[in-house]
Amino acid sequence: MGLYNSSLSNPSLRWERTESFNVGIDVGLFNNRIDLSAEAYMMTTTDLLMNCQLPKITGFGDITTNLRELGNRGFELTLNTVNISKADFTWKSSLVFSFNRNEIKKLFGDVDENGTPIPDYMNHWFPGEGIDVVWDYDVEGVWQLDEKEQSEKYGMKPGDYKGEDVNEDYRYDALVDKQFIGTDRPRYRFGFRNDFTFLKNFTASVFLRADLGHIGNYSTYAIHESSMYNRLSTFNVPYWTPTNGNNEYARITEVHGAYGGGLRIFKPQSFVRVQDLSLAYNVPKVLSRKMKLDGMRVFVSGRNLMTFTNWPGWDPESGNNPMPKTITLGLSLTL
Repeated sequence: MGLYNSSLSNPSLRWERTESFNVGIDVGLFNNRIDLSAEAYMMTTTDLLMNCQLPKITGFGDITTNLRELGNRGFELTLNTVNISKADFTWKSSLVFSFNRNEIKKLFGDVDENGTPIPDYMNHWFPGEGIDVVWDYDVEGVWQLDEKEQSEKYGMKPGDYKGEDVNEDYRYDALVDKQFIGTDRPRYRFGFRNDFTFLKNFTASVFLRADLGHIGNYSTYAIHESSMYNRLSTFNVPYWTPTNGNNEYARITEVHGAYGGGLRIFKPQSFVRVQDLSLAYNVPKVLSRKMKLDGMRVFVSGRNLMTFTNWPGWDPESGNNPMPKTITLGLSLTL
C-alpha cells in the first residue's frame, strides 16, 4: 500500500469576490396576457477559484489557485404569453432565452519583456479570451490519395488528419499553428414550453430545449486509438480507406505524432431536444365522487423523446454516454 499527495497545497488561496451591475425590465401587457422579463448584466470576478493542472516535473497533478480577474456579460429573457383563452380551449407559452460571454481580463499577473500578459498554455487560459475557448489545431479534413506528396512533407500519409499550417513551414507547432476554433460551452440557450387545456378535462404540455453554438471533444473515437473494438460494444465510427475515402474521419492506423502537443478532434455539439411531453385526463368530479374519491387523474409522459443534432456520439449533452428515453404511465388519486 502506498500514499502520495496528488494535489499541491496553496497557502495563498483567497475567497473569490464578484461585483455585478444589472439592468432589468418587467412588462405586462393586455391584462397580463403578455408578460415579459428581461435582464442584462455585467460581472467582474476577482480571485476566481480554479483547478490548475501542473507540469509532471513538479511531482503534483494539480493545484487549486486564484485566477486574477474574469469578466462576464450576458442577457436573460423570459416571455410568458396566453395565446388562446376560451372556455373549451386554452394555450399558454413560456419562452426562456439566455447567453453569456466571459473574458479573462487578468490571469496571474505574469508578463513578457514587452509587457504582454503570458498565457497558461497547459490549462488553455488566455488573457483577452474566454475561459471556455477551445485552442487547438483547425482540422480541415483528411489527406487524400492525390495529396500524397504534400502529406509526406509533414511526415504523414493519405488517410491522416490534415490540419491548417498557419505559417506554412510544413510543421505543426503548437504555439504557432494552434488557433481559437470555438467554445466548449453553449453560446445560446433556449427553452420553450407550451401548455394546453382542451375538451374540459384534458391537459397537455410540450417542452423544447436547445443549447447552441458550441463544440465538443470527440477524439476518443475519431482518432481510432482504441485497440479493443473487437471486445467492446460501441457505436459504429467511420474511417478512411483508399477505396472508400471521406474527408471527415481518418484511417484506423492514422499517424498524428506530427502534431506538436497532441491532436484533438472536435465536433458540433449543438442540439434541439424534445425534453418533456405529457398528456393527462382529469376524471370529472361527478365520477370520482361516485368512487369515493376527491379527484382522479390519468396521465402519460415522456422525457428525452427526440434530439436533433449533428453530434456523432451517443448524446450531445452527456457527451459519449447514452441518454435514456423515459415513458411514464400514471394514475393519481386524491383521497
